[in-house]
Amino acid sequence: MQITYILIGLGVIFVLVVFLLFEIYRLKRKLRQAEIDTLQQINLTIKSLDTEVQQLKKDVYKTIDEQ
Repeated sequence: MQITYILIGLGVIFVLVVFLLFEIYRLKRKLRQAEIDTLQQINLTIKSLDTEVQQLKKDVYKTIDEQ
């Protein structure tokens, strides 16, 4: 009878370990996706700032040429 309880306990522990491994994998995937989204947003911000800087340069050169 004790062996049965031990086997049931080991089975429960095994199921919990598998569940925890699955949750860790799922959370890693979410974290990786969040990192990708953040990097894409940073890239878009940099491109936007670059566009603004280019426009400001054009305006400055145009103003200098007019003077």
